Amino acid sequence: MGLMTMAVQARSRIPACLGGSALWIAALVAAMITLPCLQGCGGGDDQAERSGPAGAGAGAHAHGSQAQATGTQQVASAPQGVPARPGSVQAGQAPRHGGRRPGGRGGAPGVQPGGPGAQPGAGHPQQLPAVPVAVEVARQGNIASYYSSTATLEPQKQAGVLARVAGLVVTLEAEEGDWVEVGATLLTIEDAEYRHRLKQTAAEADLQQARSERLKQMFANDLASAEEYETARTDLQAAEATRDLAALELSYARVAAPFAGTVVARLVDPGQMVNVGTELFTLADTRPLLARVHVPAKEFRQIHTSQPVELTLDSTDDVLQGTITLISPVIDPTSGTIKVTVEITDYPAGIRAGDFATVRIVTARHDEALLVPKIAVFSDGGEQIAYVVSGARAVRCLVETGFQGEGRIEILAGLAPGDSVVVQGQRSLEDGQPIRIAPALGSAGISSAGEGS
Repeated sequence: MGLMTMAVQARSRIPACLGGSALWIAALVAAMITLPCLQGCGGGDDQAERSGPAGAGAGAHAHGSQAQATGTQQVASAPQGVPARPGSVQAGQAPRHGGRRPGGRGGAPGVQPGGPGAQPGAGHPQQLPAVPVAVEVARQGNIASYYSSTATLEPQKQAGVLARVAGLVVTLEAEEGDWVEVGATLLTIEDAEYRHRLKQTAAEADLQQARSERLKQMFANDLASAEEYETARTDLQAAEATRDLAALELSYARVAAPFAGTVVARLVDPGQMVNVGTELFTLADTRPLLARVHVPAKEFRQIHTSQPVELTLDSTDDVLQGTITLISPVIDPTSGTIKVTVEITDYPAGIRAGDFATVRIVTARHDEALLVPKIAVFSDGGEQIAYVVSGARAVRCLVETGFQGEGRIEILAGLAPGDSVVVQGQRSLEDGQPIRIAPALGSAGISSAGEGS
């Protein structure tokens, strides 16, 4: 805007009382005073245009606010027909101000990248915190698959010992829990009557023996007929049989163990009258113990004699080892199962017949398999996941699993021997998240030579 144009605009604001040359001199002085201010404003506009729309807008807003607060407003009206200078303020418009403000080129006042007023995380990715975890090393070992069932431990032989003669119980020679050998005396029954009967039959047998010898000599000398001689011989045989039967009954008065075993139960007391067939004891042979398992017919092809079996006792959690000795040749049509007999030859002294056990028959075995604690693997979206330590971070790995055992699982793919897998804290991890290794809260280790399922 020229000096004369500014003078014309200033003249319109000077009171009309000043006339002539004095009026123009006053207008010229006012224009000279106003021109430097307007040039400063115009320079700011040019600088704002170079700084960009954002900085210019922010600077204009801040300076406009300051002008409103102080109550000053600079408005110029150009005469009609005189074009306004670029950057000048038209009548009725707020003045524009640009230029560099504190906080950066064209930025809002007081705003600096990363300083007060900046948005959180602007220009930098958010850092995940380090999570404390426990780890275990993947190792190689043996693991197997099993068919599991339940069974009751039974003695190899068990029988009730019965009275074979009638009489009073005189003495007891064995008690419950005693181990007895075959033929050992268990009790005695009063035998006086049987002794007298044996003497009587023995005397009759001697009499028939003498008669038979006499008739034999007479028959040889033709003094007795053949019929008399044969009758004497027959009577002798009958007398001898009666004598032997009396001796056998006498022997039954001493009750003996039919086989070696443990007295499971004593059912009579001394002085008690027993009859033929009364049960006196229950005897069991628990060396070895047996477990009879009914296996579905579809598992039959995976089972054979001499196959190893693992049994876990319900009462003590002891683990016993057994072997299949018998497999039934027929399938039970009612249940569709096959009876399999397992023999347990070696077991602790406190194990007793009648205990309940979980039976696991080995159907397949993998030696030198890669094993990790079962808790290290979990499902996420239908995938099997394990986290492996890499440096100071946790790496998410997809794994393929195989057999599972007591606290262990076989890894078919996805891990390698020696990998450190996370066993505690893994469910809260993200791929690549920083970790801090801490001691495990519980035992999650594995054995390199154990068995699994």
